[in-house]
Amino acid sequence: MEQETKYTIKDSDTADRIWDAILSGKYGDPKGAESVDMEGAYFDTPSRILRNNNIALRVRCEGSICFATLKWGGSETVMGLHEHQEVNIPIETDSCLIAPSAEIFEDSIDGRKMSDLVGDEELELLFVSKVNRRRAKLRYGQSVVEIAIDRGFVEAGDKQEAISEMEIELYAGELSDVIKLTQTIADKYGLEAENRSKYARAIALLDESEKDR
Repeated sequence: MEQETKYTIKDSDTADRIWDAILSGKYGDPKGAESVDMEGAYFDTPSRILRNNNIALRVRCEGSICFATLKWGGSETVMGLHEHQEVNIPIETDSCLIAPSAEIFEDSIDGRKMSDLVGDEELELLFVSKVNRRRAKLRYGQSVVEIAIDRGFVEAGDKQEAISEMEIELYAGELSDVIKLTQTIADKYGLEAENRSKYARAIALLDESEKDR
């Protein structure tokens, strides 16, 4: 299960100050700090069979490295804490950003369930995301976490929404450490809990765009 917090950052200056604090070691010794440009594409069938079953299918490329991801289930999001099941599959080509096949998950039991749901339907592009992510892994308390600063947008139809947020994901250890670190940074920099995922925000844009047609 993936467990992470998402909090909205009000502006680019605040984002830079948080990142500078991370690099300075204020919250732990940062490992593997990097900045990457990420392009994501989300897919479903014309009948929206995945959405109707609370499943999100994303293909995301970070430079020349691409992954297909399935996300499903999870509990109700409260105070910016997101929990859900997730499967990631490395793929060899960014052509999957245009036309992936449900069969790319055939090696996963949960992926085969998704493939069975899709059946003979084609997957079609719903919306895209473009984000610059600054990230690093930290030891905090008894845990290993990844902290990321995202700036970019999601786009669905003729609608676009800006993304400016901090994510802290638990890699190993205790969820309480993620919550404590999140609250420490949120209190200092005036961040607000974001209970909507990028997928949920883009779905809302898509619905709005389709209503306007």
